[in-house]
Amino acid sequence: MYNDDELNPVLRGQSNQSLPNPKHILVLRFSAMGDLAMSVPVIRALVSQYPDLRITVVTRGFFPPFFRGIKNVAIFEIDYHH
Repeated sequence: MYNDDELNPVLRGQSNQSLPNPKHILVLRFSAMGDLAMSVPVIRALVSQYPDLRITVVTRGFFPPFFRGIKNVAIFEIDYHH
């Protein structure tokens, strides 16, 4: 397991390390549209760097358009009530 301090330089491209061949990432995002929008470039970069990586995004019904068309990303919409 990686902690934030170990992952941040890798994700920012400031490290010569790489993640150990990730297979699948689950993204859970139900609110904060700005945070969700900012995750799109990160997801695009991850699937570009790791072509075999699969990402599953679980989100509310009005957020999936952010992720449509990104290779290897599956989107599951949920009806989430606070």
